[in-house]
Amino acid sequence: MFVDTNVLAKSRILEAPDHEIARASLESAFERPEPLRISRQIMREYLAVVTRTQTWAAAIAR
Repeated sequence: MFVDTNVLAKSRILEAPDHEIARASLESAFERPEPLRISRQIMREYLAVVTRTQTWAAAIAR
């Protein structure tokens, strides 16, 4: 399974919209026999997201 930046970031940041959903999805993925895969690009994006200032005053419109 390939892991996306949004799932990683939202599962890590408590104030992020859909935090619980992302956390549960990632925890479920860890329980599966299929290995998780993360690309270098995803790691760069994740680091950019978690190291910059965020404001989550309202959920992002879908």
